[in-house]
Amino acid sequence: EIYLKPDSILFDIGAHVGFWEVILGSKCRHIYAFEPSPYNFGRLSRNIAQNRIPNVTAVPGAVSDQTRKLRFVENGSMSHVGENGIELNGIQLDECAAQYEPPTVVKIDIEGHAGAALSGMRRALSQYRPVLFLELHNTNEVAACHAVADGLGYKFAQLGNESGFPHRCRATAD
Repeated sequence: EIYLKPDSILFDIGAHVGFWEVILGSKCRHIYAFEPSPYNFGRLSRNIAQNRIPNVTAVPGAVSDQTRKLRFVENGSMSHVGENGIELNGIQLDECAAQYEPPTVVKIDIEGHAGAALSGMRRALSQYRPVLFLELHNTNEVAACHAVADGLGYKFAQLGNESGFPHRCRATAD
C-alpha cells in the first residue's frame, strides 16, 4: 500500500539530519521535521536549504507528552531525552497539529521516547487517524506505544523480519 501521497502531511519525529526530508520532500505536500539535538538541527536546516526543499518546516525541540522543559543527552544517533543533559523545549504534537496542519503520516524514531510522543498526540490520533511508522528501541517503549494506540483502535504490523531491537512497525487505525 502507498501511505505517502502528494497531498500527505508527514510529521517526522526525530528527523536527525534530514535523510527522509531529502528523499520524501517531493512525494508529499509538506513535512514537519522535529529534531531536538541543536547540532543535528543545524545540519537538518542546512540539508533542507542546500537541497532546496521548500515544503519542509524544521521544528526544534523534543516531542513528548506535554509542552515543558526537558533534558536531552547528545550522543550521536543515540541521543535521547533523559535525566541529564541540556535543557530544551518539549513539544506536544496535539498542539502542532492545531498550529500547523494535521498529519496524515507520522514517523517516530526517538530512542525510547515514542510512547510519550504518542501520548502527546492522543487528540490528533483520535481525530485524524494518521498512519504511524515507528522504530522502537526497547520493551518499555513498545508497551508505552501500545498503551496509547491500542485504545484508539490502532493495529500494529511488524516491518521486516528482524528479531530484537530496534523494532520497526506500522500502526494503522481501524
